[in-house]
Amino acid sequence: MTNNNKVKIDRLIDIINNVETTGNNKDNQEIDKQQINLKALTSLGGEFLTERQKSEIKYREALDRASEQLALKEDSASANLRNQLLSMKDDTLQTELKKNLLKSEMDKDYGDVDPQSTEYKSKLEFLAKTVNLTERLNEMSTEELQTLYEQVKVDDAIKKKIEVRILAKENSVDLAKEENELAGERAGKEKVINDLVAGRLDAIKKQKEAHQDYIRTMALGDKISNEARKTAKLQRTLSDGSDYKRIPERHNIKFREKELDLN
Repeated sequence: MTNNNKVKIDRLIDIINNVETTGNNKDNQEIDKQQINLKALTSLGGEFLTERQKSEIKYREALDRASEQLALKEDSASANLRNQLLSMKDDTLQTELKKNLLKSEMDKDYGDVDPQSTEYKSKLEFLAKTVNLTERLNEMSTEELQTLYEQVKVDDAIKKKIEVRILAKENSVDLAKEENELAGERAGKEKVINDLVAGRLDAIKKQKEAHQDYIRTMALGDKISNEARKTAKLQRTLSDGSDYKRIPERHNIKFREKELDLN
């Protein structure tokens, strides 16, 4: 693992821990911005994450997917409404739409001019001849189009068609929001279960690591004891010389070696 990847993982772990303990919204936004991918993160170094942290990332991924689905459905509903409104080519409707657009522009540029004045009427007539309704409508956002069509004065039949199209869009958005809430609730329930399992797995992992540390410590102690005995024997050989094998001293040496073994 490169140092750069290690730094990214450490930063991510810090963010997750901070969110878990403080609920820091800024860090929540940072996680959302990074669009965390659990599989990619694990490939970088999953051993640095606890099971609890993996559960948190998995939960956030589920919320991200639900939010993405909601946005797609909202965009789709808006696009459908836009196409349906723009496809309405009734002459009366087209005339009223142009009037509303012109009135909006006149109010913006000539709001302080008397609508009955020659100046006002002259400008209105000029705009009526030069304004391209199709271009103006295409330049508007879906929200602006919806407002414009809602305010237009037409007969009941046309008005009903507009209302039906707008209602269909709003129903689609409401349904998408309900599905998003259900997805969030489902992800939350799954997280509760995953956290319980993660807690057990993390506890087992800690116990295993502690046991391995104990084994390594004991092995190191044995190694040190063996080296100490070898060193002691070497020192006696060098200090006693040819007299090393005298019986009284030899018994004394063996007794000290047994003491080392007991220790």
